[in-house]
Amino acid sequence: MARNTIDVSPLESRTSPVCLEGRGLFTGAMQVGGSDSVSHGANDRWFANAALDAEGSLTQIGISFENGGRLLSRAIRWKPTNLLTEPLAGIVIRRGDALRLTAVLPGMVSGTSEIKVGGQSLGTCSITNALGYRFEQDGLYSVEGSASGLDAKGNPLSYSRSVQIRVVGADSETVAAQVNQWRPWSVPATWPAEAVAEWDNRVQRQTAEGIMSLLSTVPEERYGVIRLGENGPVLAPVTVKGFNLWFMKNTYLHYDEIYADGSFKAETTMIISPMVPEIRINQRCRGVIAYEDGSRVRDFYLSDFNPSGEVRIIFCHSSPIATSVCHYTDVYQGTVLIGRSY
Repeated sequence: MARNTIDVSPLESRTSPVCLEGRGLFTGAMQVGGSDSVSHGANDRWFANAALDAEGSLTQIGISFENGGRLLSRAIRWKPTNLLTEPLAGIVIRRGDALRLTAVLPGMVSGTSEIKVGGQSLGTCSITNALGYRFEQDGLYSVEGSASGLDAKGNPLSYSRSVQIRVVGADSETVAAQVNQWRPWSVPATWPAEAVAEWDNRVQRQTAEGIMSLLSTVPEERYGVIRLGENGPVLAPVTVKGFNLWFMKNTYLHYDEIYADGSFKAETTMIISPMVPEIRINQRCRGVIAYEDGSRVRDFYLSDFNPSGEVRIIFCHSSPIATSVCHYTDVYQGTVLIGRSY
């Protein structure tokens, strides 16, 4: 009961889906009603986006933890957004969120509302109903509501108002991190200004000369989230993938052939664990070292490793000097250098 909870669940939500959150390690063994998936949050938490009843009726959302080991439920209503009376200046919602839009004047007892998004009419409805609209793309939307009807004394009422609704989104972020090596990280240019990254506390962070760096001390995945503002709903998940890289001094080195002039051909292996497909390993030979085919620079990708995460490397040493620092090994995620060894 202590490790499986739901602690972020409003009684009503302006948007559907609604973002629910709580404690829970085993997202693969969870089910949330009205949601297609459950994702990891920061610090052994979870989040899910659950759809609400389109007509505004109370939605009962059931949450199952650890394959039914604990069952909880929450009742949430999708409230309407009245374009004529609510203070909507500066409203920002997530990409994919929908609003129940209406336009009703105070004192109006009968009549109709018309809703337009980007100049296109969604249609009309009675003042007791609302029209749903899902904002699928990032951007600034002009949303207009118009009301026409009567008050309790039969007096005509009519009014129109246009508001600006900003829609933002962020794609999920995967950060590869070689164990015990600081790697730089910067906010992706595609994130909106309101995006706030929340990291697992076990991912160490430091900032020097304006550059933020992350450090993972274990070859495991750590999770976080990208929020719409501080403590806001989750835009997308963020994952830090820690991995180990072993080569030569941590694996083996043995001679394949030794020639009369003292030069030799040797074999070693490089092992990555666990395998992280987002990385590229660039290796450069130094001094008298070259690979078997005569090249001195090689890139290794996931496809070069066998299913155990191992790749065999053969190189030639052309000098009678038996040992030397023979390789630089740099690890990249995209264009970002995330690890280096010699």
